[in-house]
Amino acid sequence: MPSVIAAVIVSLRLFNISSAPPSVIDDAQRALMRIYAAIDVDVRWTEDASAPMVIVRDEEPGDLRRAWQPVLGAAIHTPKGSPVAYVFYRRVVDQAIRHDATTASVLASAMAHEVGHLLLPTPNHSHDGLMRGCWDAQEFQRASTGDLRFSAGEGAQIRASIGR
Repeated sequence: MPSVIAAVIVSLRLFNISSAPPSVIDDAQRALMRIYAAIDVDVRWTEDASAPMVIVRDEEPGDLRRAWQPVLGAAIHTPKGSPVAYVFYRRVVDQAIRHDATTASVLASAMAHEVGHLLLPTPNHSHDGLMRGCWDAQEFQRASTGDLRFSAGEGAQIRASIGR
């Protein structure tokens, strides 16, 4: 009999302070949920103040504007330890247009990537897939079709970190 992995639950709070239309945000939230469901993680959107925050804002701050590659987001822990994932909507739109991908799918993948940084035990990027540091045309096309995912190892690490 095959073993069944029970999904673990992670709660996230979303703050949209960007110009993104509500329909794009809604589609991106659902797509992010599918990305995490593929690694047996059930995402719940909540207003709970203790949940990690996902903030969608139009522009990237300061030095990130001058990065040599387009930066779609950043993950940090505030001085008080609160985990926050930022996603920069205008960069997402630019890259979606450049790579002929849907805005909601690129937004979902960028959000999933940054939340992944909050959940994984190390802040490192991978050589390919969702946690790759700089996506190329292939990753953007995979995002558009819903096929840009975490590796099996990353999924196991995320489930373990949530279980702690």
